Amino acid sequence: MISILKNLTGDNMTVIGSIQLSNPALAGSSLFNSTQPSAYEVRARTADGIMLAQGEVPFFAKIALSCLIEPEPGDRVLASPIDGTLWVTTILSRSSELPLKLLAATNLHIAAPNGTLTLSANSLAIQASRTRLLLDDVLHIGRVVTAHIGTLKLFGSLLETLVERVLLQAKRSFRLLEETDHLRANNIDYNATSSMSLLAENTFITAENTVRVDANQIHMG
Repeated sequence: MISILKNLTGDNMTVIGSIQLSNPALAGSSLFNSTQPSAYEVRARTADGIMLAQGEVPFFAKIALSCLIEPEPGDRVLASPIDGTLWVTTILSRSSELPLKLLAATNLHIAAPNGTLTLSANSLAIQASRTRLLLDDVLHIGRVVTAHIGTLKLFGSLLETLVERVLLQAKRSFRLLEETDHLRANNIDYNATSSMSLLAENTFITAENTVRVDANQIHMG
């Protein structure tokens, strides 16, 4: 028994009463004596199904597994009675501007083993608590990439970056290298507002023309 039946009136959902869905007279009507599919209007969604109507007669129905688009109130659907249960199999039309929503009661797997899966849209939004990508080769072509990430970790054997300009702004920067650090540049400018320290077992400063050291005080030795 569905204790509350919600009816779609304009943009509002109003309570119009209750209905005993297991009524023998209703189950024995001509609508359930035939196994042919028929068109219904969706009145409301319930916890375990949806409420349909054909004229003024309400019906309780379940959504078939093959009906991946979730019915919304006001939709015109196709339903078939099977073993005393009305099953919604197809959505025929939608009068409202609600977006289509794919509904899967269990895990959903989309596969194209021998082809290409293409998603095309003006805007694409993906929301999940956890996302896992297993890709052999990734090619990204775009104009702007903006990411807001709390923690970013990259693990790999080789990292190559080819850009015209690199701008890095951080409060603190740490680099730990086990072996050699090579830097090749036309001009190098280091500017420290407080202090600069170079510490090594051996330090070499070599120039082809001039080495200039300028300070108020110079201590050597």
